[in-house]
Amino acid sequence: MRFVSTMPSVATPLLALVAFGGLSACADRELPEDWRPWFDDGAPLDPTEAIAFTDAAYDFPADTSKGIAAMRDEVIDHTFSNDGPLVSQADFHSGESGCTYWESTSELPRTVTGIVTSHPRVYKKIEGCVGDEKYYGSFWMEDATGAIFVLRDSKVAEFDVGARITMNVRSVRRRYDIDMVYVYDPVEIDEGPYPVSYRVVDRPLTDADQSQTVRASGVVVTDPTTFGETLLQLDGWEGTCSGDDEITRGQCLYVLLDQELGRRGVTLHIGDHVEVTGPVGQSAYFADSGVFNYYGVYVTKLGQVTFLD
Repeated sequence: MRFVSTMPSVATPLLALVAFGGLSACADRELPEDWRPWFDDGAPLDPTEAIAFTDAAYDFPADTSKGIAAMRDEVIDHTFSNDGPLVSQADFHSGESGCTYWESTSELPRTVTGIVTSHPRVYKKIEGCVGDEKYYGSFWMEDATGAIFVLRDSKVAEFDVGARITMNVRSVRRRYDIDMVYVYDPVEIDEGPYPVSYRVVDRPLTDADQSQTVRASGVVVTDPTTFGETLLQLDGWEGTCSGDDEITRGQCLYVLLDQELGRRGVTLHIGDHVEVTGPVGQSAYFADSGVFNYYGVYVTKLGQVTFLD
C-alpha cells in the first residue's frame, strides 16, 4: 500500500529561492582589498639601547656613613687578612669543608643603595670552597660616595642600566684586587631608569677608579682581541700605543666589549673615533707580572658608545 500526500509540493519553489539568493550573494560579494599599498619594502633598523647619562653627581645617600665607600673602607679595607670571603656572623659556619679561609665580621650585614651602571650579564669566575664558581649575571652599582662590583649568578636580568637597587649585603670579598659584593639579598628594585652619573677622564685608570663610571674619547688603534678588548688612544695625545709604557702613562686605555655584544657582531674598528662611557673594570690582558693590572671601560650596551666622526 502506498501513502500519497494530499499537500501541495513547495520544495521546488524553495530550492529556487535558495539558489537565487546564493547566486545573488556570490555576485554581490566584495573582493578583498589589495593590501600591498599599505606596506612598503621596509628598511633595516639597528637598536640604539639609549642610556641617560649625566655629569651631575648622585644625591644619595644623605648619610655617607651608609654609602658604598663606607662599606668598602670600613669592612673590606680594614678587616681582610686573606683572599677569602668575609661573611656576617649569622652566615658564618666555622670549619665547613673547603671553607677554612672564610672569615666573619660583625660589620655585616649592611644595607646599601646604588644605581646599576651596567647590564647584569658580566661574567666572572672566582674560587669557591670546593672549586671555581662562575657568575654570569654580575654588574656594577654606584652612589655618591663610590662604586662596587656585585657578583650574581642568574642569566635572567631582573633590572637594567639605570635601575636603583637596595640590597642587604651579607658577604663581601676582595680578589684580584677587586672589591666585590659576594652574597646579598635584594630589598627593593626601582627599575627607573635613573640617569647614570659619569666623570670625564683623560689620564691613566688606576685602582682609585675601580668600578666607577667614567667617560673617555679617542681613536681605536687595535683590533679587538678574543676577549673583546681594544685599545683607545686618548684625544690630546700624540704617538702610538705600542706597549705597556704608553698605557701606564695614560696615552691609551682599554675598551672592553662584553661577549654578548660580540655575538651580535658589534665591534670597533681601527680608526674609529669614539666616546665611551661605562664602569671601570679589569682588563683580561695578562701582564708579565702575572697580575690583571690594567683597567678599561666596560661596555654592555650600545648606548655606551658614541661615534664622533
